[in-house]
Amino acid sequence: MSHFTVLVAAKSETELSNLMQPFHEFECTGIKDKYVEFVLADMAECKAKYEQQKEDYPTFGEFIVMVRHMLHTFSFRRSALERLSRTLSVPSRLQRRALEPGGTVQHVIDHYTFGEFMDDWYGYEQRAGSWGRWTNPNNKWDWWAIGGRWTGLLKLASTEAFELAGNGKPGLMTSPNTDPFAADFAPAGLVDWEAMREGDDPQTALTFAFIDTDGKWRQRGEMGWWASVDESQSTPDYNSTWWNFVGSLAADQMVYVIDCHI
Repeated sequence: MSHFTVLVAAKSETELSNLMQPFHEFECTGIKDKYVEFVLADMAECKAKYEQQKEDYPTFGEFIVMVRHMLHTFSFRRSALERLSRTLSVPSRLQRRALEPGGTVQHVIDHYTFGEFMDDWYGYEQRAGSWGRWTNPNNKWDWWAIGGRWTGLLKLASTEAFELAGNGKPGLMTSPNTDPFAADFAPAGLVDWEAMREGDDPQTALTFAFIDTDGKWRQRGEMGWWASVDESQSTPDYNSTWWNFVGSLAADQMVYVIDCHI
């Protein structure tokens, strides 16, 4: 539920995609590649959660009974409510106790088995007798776009860059970049990095994260939902590391500004 910027040095969009791929979130992309692993569940935590949810939540069958009861306590438009009530039924796989004539529950319907709970609650599965899930432990994004909400972030140093630079796609409710001296990707040597330095703190990195020349992800912190950031997961001396990375790039090295979502 968060957007953030990433700077990536790549020779082409194909190489860009290859550099981004190790950090995809499998649960959203559905791509089971070499970056996805079967991670074992914390069984003590799962069993405790299973027991707790039995105390905290009604079963589906109990919920249906409560809804039926509430519907029949209303005096207005009774016929319509009764029709709605008759559409509410307990799924066959949860009918672990018999139903009396008229559709009322004879006994409290059982909760999910532990296996059903692991599947429905966590999306876990069993593999070789162990519970777990497929995931990419290094995930950083669920989708990304060149430019996006930050289209036009790169400031170009001269008209020489016009034919080599370009733009991706603007983000939702973001106007397309029309500034000829701004771009979403360009050769590093034609970007006016000095003009892009922020006034209050010129040493601040210009993107939230970047992928270094070794393909490693560097970041200001771990981005979570709603732009919450865990700064304890920040790359040490991130700002200086970012500027050193930019300064090390060859003049003809293409750089891309990526709008990442997680």
